[in-house]
Amino acid sequence: MVYNSLSPFFHTRYSDLLQALEHSFVERFGLAGREGSFVVKTVKGKRYWYFQFMDMDAGKQKPVFIGPDSDEIRLAISETKETREVVRQLSSTLSISGGFVFPKSSGRILASLGDSGLFLSGSVLVGTNAFLAYQNVFGIRWKSVATAMQTTDIDFAQFTRFKIGVPLDVSNGIRDALSAIEAHPVWKTLRPKDPPWTFLIRKENFSIEFLAPLIGPDENDYPVPLPWTGVHAKPLRFMDFLIEGAFHAVAPVSRSAILVNLPDPGRFALHKLIVHERRPAALIGKKAKDLVQAGSLISYLSEKTPELLQSAWSDVRKTHPTWVSWMKKSAQKLPDPIRNTDIIDSILRSR
Repeated sequence: MVYNSLSPFFHTRYSDLLQALEHSFVERFGLAGREGSFVVKTVKGKRYWYFQFMDMDAGKQKPVFIGPDSDEIRLAISETKETREVVRQLSSTLSISGGFVFPKSSGRILASLGDSGLFLSGSVLVGTNAFLAYQNVFGIRWKSVATAMQTTDIDFAQFTRFKIGVPLDVSNGIRDALSAIEAHPVWKTLRPKDPPWTFLIRKENFSIEFLAPLIGPDENDYPVPLPWTGVHAKPLRFMDFLIEGAFHAVAPVSRSAILVNLPDPGRFALHKLIVHERRPAALIGKKAKDLVQAGSLISYLSEKTPELLQSAWSDVRKTHPTWVSWMKKSAQKLPDPIRNTDIIDSILRSR
């Protein structure tokens, strides 16, 4: 086994916390869903609601305008107060029960960008942080080697084309959040006119990357605008496969939790097999991490929910048959117990 199972009690409390976050106004108020207080002020005879919290960098209370007094605002505030306490208690229970809590730096970044509405606009948490977040979804703790669990990056991916409707415009909130956490743009291209898609928090040496599916030939990898988030994203091959069918999940952070979007775990596992073979040989550390994460997920899913792997594999064979050769090469490098799973056997036997 590549994981340790947590108690059935953990599963119950995780489900309770997910439901509390999904069916409340907490996300509407961002940070107010976790800390601070609501205050009403009268200006020229009219009442207005504010959320007030301690700005640790400035060392003083900071008010954030919510809106004019109304039945709807009062209802939302009342429910937020009630839900906040529930979320705090359930988050504490998850931590005590052995659940994964995001470390200080990554947790702060996730909370700040989550507060800004990034996940409400459709962004999906990908990369190692998604792999870590699966632990709470499954009610387990990975026993993978340490290198597969470590990262100083947080990656977010989002479609640039939407089948139905338009994404929520959170551009002002995203810009404010990036400024508040002192995330500065970094240019990672030799083309001088390319806008940045990476932001670096220098004092913590932590980077944030915005990604999107690559449409068309590889030469179309110019950064694309995500106007509803106010940033640009780096187009990457296979990203559309990864983030199709993303779902809500809980990301516990310091003293509370936020709602995030995660990739379908079956797609995540097979995506790692594909990108492992496609990465340059010089990125040996990332290539090794790809295999460990793919193998861990395949081992768990094969035992618990093999239909997720089969569904993702069926989509690859049906719509992306040219990817199969890369997956086979990666699959041959997995340890024997994982190579003996039905999904890997199917991949290795495919033509």
